[in-house]
Formats: sequence, structure tokens, C-alpha cells
Amino acid sequence: MKGKKYDMEKLSSSGHFDVSVSKRFYYNTQEYYDALTDFVENYDCNLRNYTPAFVINSDIDREAFIKECFEIRAEYVRLGITSLIDAIEILENSAISKFFKEFSDGQVSYIAKINICKDEIRNAQPR
Repeated sequence: MKGKKYDMEKLSSSGHFDVSVSKRFYYNTQEYYDALTDFVENYDCNLRNYTPAFVINSDIDREAFIKECFEIRAEYVRLGITSLIDAIEILENSAISKFFKEFSDGQVSYIAKINICKDEIRNAQPR
């Protein structure tokens, strides 16, 4: 089965990706393409179902949320998705601080950046 291909120059020039980081975490470029495809198909679901109230109302839920943030951020580091690394840190900090508005603003920013990155990935797929 032939894997998807991407124009790495397009990804790099978008400013949302540090494609050089993939050399540290992926054995070959196809493995990196597969991880990006996985991002497009799955990662947009991560953290979207958390509402500010869900995070703030329970220490257990907040702890689980922060743990999930940590795991997702580690994956973003491997993919070199620099803008999302910053966005997820905003979510973590606002969850820790327990401020409803701060978390809401962080969640909106995070989802917006996810959508931008998904578009950049799709645009880098040669037609």
C-alpha cells in the first residue's frame, strides 16, 4: 500500500511546523507522513469534549485533563507542531488556575490552531 505524500517545504514554510524535528523521532519520512495523517484523522477530537466546567468542578477530572494534555503535547513535540505546543500549554495553565474564562479562551484558541494545522497538512498533500 502506498502511503500519503506531503510537500515538506509547504509544511515548513507555514510556520506552524518544525519539520526538522521529525529526524529525531522518526526513522524515515514515511513514518512521519503516517503520523501526520493520524493527526488529521484523530487528534482534532482530543480535548474538544472538555468543557471549562468539567475541568474546574473536580480535582480528579482536572488531574486527568492535565495528564492528557501532557501526553498530547509530547506527540506534538515529536511531530514538530510548534503552534499547538504553545496552545496546549495555555489549556494546561488555565486548568490549573481554575479560571472559567481563561480556560474558555484557551480552548477556543487551541481549537482554532488545530484547524489551521489540519489545513496546512491537507495543503501539503500533493494533488
